[in-house]
Amino acid sequence: MRIYSLALILILMGCSSLNLPGTVKEKSSKQQLQQKKIFAKSNPEISCPKGSASQLNGFFQWYLKSQTNYRDTFNSQAKRFENRLFETLRQVFKIPEGSDGGLDFDPFSGSQLKSFGYWLGGCRHDIQGSLIARLAIHSGPTRPLSRWLIVDYVMSPIGRNWIITNIRYPDKNNKSLIELLEQ
Repeated sequence: MRIYSLALILILMGCSSLNLPGTVKEKSSKQQLQQKKIFAKSNPEISCPKGSASQLNGFFQWYLKSQTNYRDTFNSQAKRFENRLFETLRQVFKIPEGSDGGLDFDPFSGSQLKSFGYWLGGCRHDIQGSLIARLAIHSGPTRPLSRWLIVDYVMSPIGRNWIITNIRYPDKNNKSLIELLEQ
């Protein structure tokens, strides 16, 4: 039943691909309508290459399992990130939250709240040739009070793998994680 509902949503949204992790639950009609609006805006040009989707699925399985402890276990994700971004995040995560020089938000969701799930809506290439994977991350203080936030993961191929090279936040004037870390 879930697959047929999902197929109908995809047809209505015009998305060419949607990758779901095992943690995604049945959606209420209100959530389905909200997702339809989110991805109607994203208009992905291509489906995501298998390797990029696998990297993001693996990353988000770790992330959702880690929840607020992601700072402590981030080292396990080194292979998923470009070296400079990984090392910068590792150093920032050593700074206590709320301190000067640290981040006052979760860089993986762009929020200050807990994350409950995600949808990979599709991918496109930017002018530099990077792959932009558009995700909606289910975030909020509690599941009933949560909403979907748009986050773009910028990825580049390295051999047969894909790595995360940056994260962009369309809800924050399209600022990128690297820009925010350099401020």
